[in-house]
Amino acid sequence: MAETSGNKLRKWLLLSLQDLGGKGPRAEVHQRIEVLFGEEFTPEDLLPRVGRPAKEPAWRNNVDSLYDRLKKTGVLLSTQRRGDPWELSPSGQAEAVALGRSLPHVGQRPVVNVPVGSAGEFHPKSSEPYVAQIRARTVLKSRDHESLLAVYGTLMIGKGWRAVTSVHPRDLELTLDHRVWLAEVKMVYGGDVSGAARAALGQLIEYRHFFYDPQDPPGMLGIFSEPLGDAHVGMLSSVGVACVWRSDTGWDGSRQAKAAGLIPA
Repeated sequence: MAETSGNKLRKWLLLSLQDLGGKGPRAEVHQRIEVLFGEEFTPEDLLPRVGRPAKEPAWRNNVDSLYDRLKKTGVLLSTQRRGDPWELSPSGQAEAVALGRSLPHVGQRPVVNVPVGSAGEFHPKSSEPYVAQIRARTVLKSRDHESLLAVYGTLMIGKGWRAVTSVHPRDLELTLDHRVWLAEVKMVYGGDVSGAARAALGQLIEYRHFFYDPQDPPGMLGIFSEPLGDAHVGMLSSVGVACVWRSDTGWDGSRQAKAAGLIPA
């Protein structure tokens, strides 16, 4: 069986960027492709590409090459510096929307009720690039938000909360007095609070739907690396998502987050 075709990779890349709110760093885009479409990888896609770091699999090398081509054709925006987030252009957004009707649910997971006392501990990963095992495949990641998650989770544990990170692909689950909160951590890149808010909202709704009993849903919490502003805090609050963020002076959050005790002291 051959490696996945360029047309299919294009669909995966555009849909994954759309699912991240239209933009995201390279490692996060790769991870999202893995989550959404990993079951469609061919054996050849998973073979290491000779000459690539950490025995990088062929599919990721092909996605990187496709990214460069799509920048030249205007489907993706050009970047100023190496390491800048990948971002859909207006024409890329239109193409992704047209493709979006076929976006699959993540793995069609069954609903699972996660009771208080379920297995799991707070073990945030290093903020340095690291290698993780997903579905028995090695994936190289670089997740800036791990340091933010580590600081927030540690502070909440100090307030008496139970914080669990062994709930992949969810970032964090918090429990206090039999109340469960599903939390998603988002870095704000280049001041794009809108993209971070949309990405957090989409993932929180998706994970709540597939991982929890609809008769006993968890609270939803977005944890952000900087203030979102009143407009986006209001948008998230209107659909039941509490927000906390780190600022130059410490931590702050929405009224819902304050009422629930979700803001570290």
